[in-house]
Amino acid sequence: ITGEGIPDLLSVIVKYSTTLPNISKRIKVKENVFRCTVMEVKMIEGHGTTIDCMLVDGKIKKDDQIVLLGFEGPI
Repeated sequence: ITGEGIPDLLSVIVKYSTTLPNISKRIKVKENVFRCTVMEVKMIEGHGTTIDCMLVDGKIKKDDQIVLLGFEGPI
C-alpha cells in the first residue's frame, strides 16, 4: 500500500534470478513482445515521472518508447 520495500523486493528477485543454476536455459524471451508489471509510479525531481516495473517478457533498450495505459488514455 505504501510502496515501502518495493526496491528491496526487486533487488532480491534480480539477485536470485541471476544466481540460480541453469536459469538462463529455462527463461525464453520472445522477440518483438514486451510485457511488464508496473510496481510504482513516482515523481523524481530532475527526472520527471518515473516507474518501477518488473519485466515479464521481452527486452528494453536505450531510447525505446514505452506506452502505458492510464485512467484517461495512453501515456
